[in-house]
Amino acid sequence: MDKKQRLKKVFGIDQAEKLTPAEKDMLLRSILTDVHNHRRIKRLRWYTAAAAALLIVSFTFYYSNRDHRELDVDLVKIAKTNEAKFADHEQIQIAATDLQTQNFAVESLDIDEHTSHKLYYALPTSDLPSDERVSYATLYIPFGKRQEFQLPDGSTVWLNAGSYLTFDKSMDGTSREVYLNGEGYFDVKHTGTPFIVKTKHANIQVLGTTFNLSAYEDDEHTAVDLLTGKVRFESAKKLFSAITLTPGERVDYNSVRAHINIDKKSAGTDILWTKKQLAFDNVPLAVLMRKLERVYNVEIIAEESLYTSSPSYSGRLNIDVDIISLLKNIYELNDYNFTRHEKEVKITRK
Repeated sequence: MDKKQRLKKVFGIDQAEKLTPAEKDMLLRSILTDVHNHRRIKRLRWYTAAAAALLIVSFTFYYSNRDHRELDVDLVKIAKTNEAKFADHEQIQIAATDLQTQNFAVESLDIDEHTSHKLYYALPTSDLPSDERVSYATLYIPFGKRQEFQLPDGSTVWLNAGSYLTFDKSMDGTSREVYLNGEGYFDVKHTGTPFIVKTKHANIQVLGTTFNLSAYEDDEHTAVDLLTGKVRFESAKKLFSAITLTPGERVDYNSVRAHINIDKKSAGTDILWTKKQLAFDNVPLAVLMRKLERVYNVEIIAEESLYTSSPSYSGRLNIDVDIISLLKNIYELNDYNFTRHEKEVKITRK
């Protein structure tokens, strides 16, 4: 069958007939229409493929950025989950979670007074199938203790009594992020990667510096005392503009009153707790007693007259002595008696 016959068969023209001018015109229009439709289909397929590719890229970018934005939420969630797992409040402990299997392990660290200045870093492995799958760990310092640690990136941190610090096991990403519930004195190693300390009410970003951060979640105040370098202090909920501190400055944020106070001539006394001392400047006695409860792991029960007759305290205390001896050295408490039974300390008027 020659070409003309095939065309006549396809378009319903009798093979014995010759193509008339009208048939030739009809055939030409049909061919041109088919070619045009074929090109439209090819273009439509190309547009569809391009749109699908663009959609995939867009979703990948969106979820990648969403994961980055949700890192704060994930870190807080992990920190709160780990904090709830600590049972023995008498020992320094470290907890870790296998994020793939959700297996959890807590181990006590064998640290005593003889190793109180030793840098220590470890991860529990006994109950976890693979240490490589542990992404975050949490350190817990019970009331009555203080401890210095070395983090995976080489930075060091002193953690005060009743503090929790959650951190990335590797710290080898684009940022080094930790979550603090309590008080810590940080000496951050300069690596060129931002170091971010997140707390309930504020975030602090540094590159390489030394500073003290007090951010107990049951306190109204979040305070940073900067010794060297530079830090950026901002609200965790973006309630105020970020504040950049320089050495010798201190910022105190009251989350209840939403008030910020900046001291341009800080004395740097906030870090004295690392040397077993505490310094106070016109501090309410109720705040002082709360700090002493953490330091000595006791509950202080005082008469109401204590807080009304002597509302504030200024001075420096040596916390390397027992709690009763320390209370007797506070001038404002000369008219009171002190008794201790196990972890309960009572203050009564003479």
